[in-house]
Amino acid sequence: LAIGGYDTSFQGWLVPLQPAPGAREKSELGYSRRLFMKITDGFRPTDFAMLDSGDLLILERMHDGHRTGFRLEVIPRKYLAATGEEALVVPARAAEAWQSPSNPVDNMECLSVDQLEGGKVRVNLMSDDNFSSKQQTVFFVFEVHAEDLVEYAYEMARVEDFPPSNPQVLSNGTREKTIQVVVGVSLFLGGLLTGAGVVMIVNYVRSKNSNKRKYESFVAMTRQDFNDFSLPSDDQM
Repeated sequence: LAIGGYDTSFQGWLVPLQPAPGAREKSELGYSRRLFMKITDGFRPTDFAMLDSGDLLILERMHDGHRTGFRLEVIPRKYLAATGEEALVVPARAAEAWQSPSNPVDNMECLSVDQLEGGKVRVNLMSDDNFSSKQQTVFFVFEVHAEDLVEYAYEMARVEDFPPSNPQVLSNGTREKTIQVVVGVSLFLGGLLTGAGVVMIVNYVRSKNSNKRKYESFVAMTRQDFNDFSLPSDDQM
């Protein structure tokens, strides 16, 4: 998965380990495809897991220096095919939790699911303390009926047009690319002006040396021709 697009979207790729038998391009989940998912409130995806039904369970986390939280969201299988820059998938939010004295939510970044008997799934979450005394490794386990989770996802998830019509909603990546272009153009123009200045000096020196004297280097040529140059005195000004 890779961040891209807009500040309110996350761009990723779904890559199957094996093509689905008889899969058709852009019509079945048997080919690699790009997906744009809506993100809000500073949350960013950290891991995902595929349910047996083909629906996608996503773990998101956020930390802004004051708050730490995580979300579990679901994208129904039917929306995984809604790919391309014209579709933005809004996942169904299945759970959300915040760190508090009684709730040890931390840097949640690991997700896995286990299929259980009776149609249930076990959802496993884990955090990483990053060897920091201010963080801790936490392991959460939830159990839920897969059918209820999928039904909820189909009711709450949706697809929006993408990119958004608001031209002011630019991504950090877009701004960085704009800055890179401006810096590149500035460097190019600076180099062009420097080159033009060198050419002008060379032409001037050549015009001053009509006797076609030869020099061992450009430095020797300019030193000899500008040796007689001096700044005017106060009396001459």
